[in-house]
Amino acid sequence: MIAAVAALTATGYLLFRSGAGGGKPVNRAPYGWPLKPFDQPHPIRGNFADPRMPNHHINGPGPFSFHAGVDISAPGGTEVYAVAPGSVYIPDVKEAYLRGRPVALGVRGDGVRFEYWHIRPLVASGRSVAAHQLIGRVITKWGHVHLTEMWGDRAVNPLRVGALTPYRDHTKPTIVSVRIYRDGKYLSPATALSGKVDLVVDAYDTPQLKSNWPWARVTPALIRWRLLQGATGKVVIPTQTPVDFRLDRPDTALEKVFALGTRQNGSKRPGIYNFWLVKGLDSSLLPNGSYDLVVLASDTRGNTARRTVQLLVEN
Repeated sequence: MIAAVAALTATGYLLFRSGAGGGKPVNRAPYGWPLKPFDQPHPIRGNFADPRMPNHHINGPGPFSFHAGVDISAPGGTEVYAVAPGSVYIPDVKEAYLRGRPVALGVRGDGVRFEYWHIRPLVASGRSVAAHQLIGRVITKWGHVHLTEMWGDRAVNPLRVGALTPYRDHTKPTIVSVRIYRDGKYLSPATALSGKVDLVVDAYDTPQLKSNWPWARVTPALIRWRLLQGATGKVVIPTQTPVDFRLDRPDTALEKVFALGTRQNGSKRPGIYNFWLVKGLDSSLLPNGSYDLVVLASDTRGNTARRTVQLLVEN
């Protein structure tokens, strides 16, 4: 068994971290919500690093991206306030304008900047604003304010511990299924494995508070897996972390994190999130026998769902 693990390590399977942002945390003061009341949680309907796709489906066409912030549900006309002081700017990108009018606003502070999207700005670029100062109103069409937190050119997760506060989450993610593929073809869970296979998990998280999209599903912040010997429970492949959105976004293509069948959360249609656990796992490097694949899906507050799938290797 030790030889098998060494062989897998040499081929890189134990280093597979396509979903890990890899950045280091920076100590910053927590901040309140951009909506009143500032000291109470508001409904979230879009998570950090959720998939963003032009036609809402990963089957194409692109370009694809990871969500750069969180979507906070709010009716049209809701007043939006700065979460921190700084100098106002209007993001210089096409998507920040509608018919030539700004629909987003940013505030640069000390080493950090916040952007507020899908709003009508009420303050001009270059002005200084204080924390909790009115800066805009939610556009009715969008029904939410998108909040981005940037450290330089790096978007970080506002729902990480010690950031947007107060934030409470007691709901566990849901693991819908764990699937096995060979050469792009689905294998029944009872199929004896041989050669190289791909492992995919379908998982989602349910927001703690109901939003104006009550059907909304968001991505878990952390996906892990490990492989145990079925008869003894001994670890064959130690815990792997293919997905980690707790701090920042992956520095890789969306298709290397999300598998086929992934669908963006949308109007009256919940998201579907298929994550690659590992691609090209060579089962021939494992001794024949029964194994337990343990998959864990967690949110930023450590609420964790667990699913164990039995695998049979016969090379």
